[in-house]
Amino acid sequence: MSRQCALAHVLGCIKRGVTSRSREVILPLYSTLVRPHLEYRVQLWGPQYRRDMELLERGGGIALYAKNGIDCMELSLKNSNVQVESLWVKIRDQGNKGNFVVGVYYKPPGQEEKVDEEFFLQLQEASRLQALILIGDFNHPDICWKSGTMNCKQSRKLLECVEATS
Repeated sequence: MSRQCALAHVLGCIKRGVTSRSREVILPLYSTLVRPHLEYRVQLWGPQYRRDMELLERGGGIALYAKNGIDCMELSLKNSNVQVESLWVKIRDQGNKGNFVVGVYYKPPGQEEKVDEEFFLQLQEASRLQALILIGDFNHPDICWKSGTMNCKQSRKLLECVEATS
């Protein structure tokens, strides 16, 4: 049986045989039966960079996957902090027209202001290196991205930092 068929079979068994959809029931089943098949499939990708939080089965973490043939290198920034869920990868343009940096960031809701400040330092450092693409889940619900308005001090700081790197 192929891995794809095995995964479909496992998912079908879980769907038909498990009546509860609570996190406490589904997460152990997923971790044990489904994830190993998915991790096998990920190997088709080339370089992969991950930052997983050290909390068991929280589902946290960020990742950047690059297709084979893309020249990537993870950056180690001076302002790196283990509390900041960020990842910085330098990608070399295949046409040798220039390099750029991709930043991946996740801000958990309710993150401490101190950790936000650490991220802002990383963002400033990364933006000085090369052209920058920043993606992620910023969890600043008070920001109106169209108008650039906000209600909270940390949201204002994020927008100021992003504007300064442009």
